Amino acid sequence: DDMPGKAAQEPMVVEFFRQFNLPVTDAHPELRASPAAQAKVKALLARKNLEAGALVLLHPGPSWKVKEWPHEHWAQLVVELRRRGFTNIAQLGVARYFTFGQVAIQSIPGTVSLVDELSVEECIAAIGMARLFIGIDSGLLHIAAGTRTPAVGIWGPTNPRLFYSEKHHPNFLTSHLPCSGCEHLKPRGHWFTGCPHDINCMKSIGPAEVLMRSLAILEAPV
Repeated sequence: DDMPGKAAQEPMVVEFFRQFNLPVTDAHPELRASPAAQAKVKALLARKNLEAGALVLLHPGPSWKVKEWPHEHWAQLVVELRRRGFTNIAQLGVARYFTFGQVAIQSIPGTVSLVDELSVEECIAAIGMARLFIGIDSGLLHIAAGTRTPAVGIWGPTNPRLFYSEKHHPNFLTSHLPCSGCEHLKPRGHWFTGCPHDINCMKSIGPAEVLMRSLAILEAPV
């Protein structure tokens, strides 16, 4: 994404490989946690009365404010999932973000908190056990791709087509606003903590859209 005066047109890893005449692939490398990490996560889930095979993991952040989905949208999504019998829901995340330091984490009602409970490798183990991962543009969404866990991604200022292979795109939701994907414009159309359009790209993606994509995965034959 750092080509002077140019906006990315294809997955960034592809552009990187192409510069050096390396074999081009946009597939995420497969990630696997160690047996020890898997055992620790299984024990944690059992203590919290969470069933690994039916687990729905949510990751609302923290991240740049322009990447975050409104808290009330997350809360409504959980209400609708639980109403349909999907009650095995946990929230991932940390209370510290590398750019902003310590942050306040809002708990999503109706979920079990795993916030600050897992190392990176344990996140790989937990996500690899899950039935579904739902999250914003983040490292954990990349982990879901690496563990081959079905994932619904919620995107606003960034464009998933520049980070993920085509097979992931059907379950990624983006706004239809003309300013969507402004991270990749020259100059960028936002700053980390806000935007000139009140982050409407994220706010305009409703819980019903995310629910529909999630149910398509959860209700499919395993």
